[in-house]
Amino acid sequence: LLKTEAIHKFAVMENTVNSSGHVLYNSRNAKKVFDSNGAENMKYGIVVPDVKNSMDLSHVGFGCDLLYESHALVRSYGVMFSHLSYDNNNIQYCDSCHNSNDLFGCCGVKKGSYMILNKKYKKDEYLSLREKIIEHMKKTGEYGEFFPSKFSPFGYNESHAQVYIPLTKEEVLGKGMCWEDDLSETYGKETIKPEDIPDDIKDIPDSTTKEILRCEKCKKNYNIIPMELAFYKRENIPIPRLCNKCRYKNRVSLRSPRKLWDGVCKCEKENHGHEGKCRNEFETPYAPDRPELVYCNDCYDKEVY
Repeated sequence: LLKTEAIHKFAVMENTVNSSGHVLYNSRNAKKVFDSNGAENMKYGIVVPDVKNSMDLSHVGFGCDLLYESHALVRSYGVMFSHLSYDNNNIQYCDSCHNSNDLFGCCGVKKGSYMILNKKYKKDEYLSLREKIIEHMKKTGEYGEFFPSKFSPFGYNESHAQVYIPLTKEEVLGKGMCWEDDLSETYGKETIKPEDIPDDIKDIPDSTTKEILRCEKCKKNYNIIPMELAFYKRENIPIPRLCNKCRYKNRVSLRSPRKLWDGVCKCEKENHGHEGKCRNEFETPYAPDRPELVYCNDCYDKEVY
């Protein structure tokens, strides 16, 4: 009842102008950007602090500019279609490259420059060959997109994608992605049942770290390591009855989705400066069928402050 009667702002934004998304601070001209601070002239970003003039990024930040279709970059400039690379300028289709400039199709390079497929070239040779490769990739339809999913060393169901965008095995394989059947998980091997675990952490013996537990939700086996048990005892927290994956999914479910719907303010209080129901529209992570009272920025401020 408290959740449905409480007033919710259409999105969490502070000191932010001309932007859309959620949990966005000190930003401007950021469209469909989530969980970020200091984004500027951005479009389609998730966790992109201090990123400017870029598009289609995930977990990138801290002094980045002119990036496109990339993941896990730090302090980089002019980077496209690359992954897990720090302190680079002008690189494309690279993975795990650091402190480098002018790379194309490289992996694991450190302090390199003018390299293609990890081979060093003179500047003129590099520029000429790179253009030839790009022209060929455009003809084959390969250029302009991030690495194909078939290159992933992990199955879709092993990644966080399965948490945020759950798909069946058939859907994953139908999209040309990988699925892992052997997840190295065990079931039915528990040495202690959930109902036999004491509720009070003070009653939990140190020998519990040698036991095999069973998740109350998915029934998968899991264990508690000594450092984890020490933390629970220090903070007086009961032992979790769910495995780490189910706990993670529960935490994610408490957050608003990283997705936007068109919404209309639900405020009907005329003392907020409008006649009848407020007509302000916005993009919001609250889906239209959710029960919360979602207000526009003006109505929310007048009600709360």
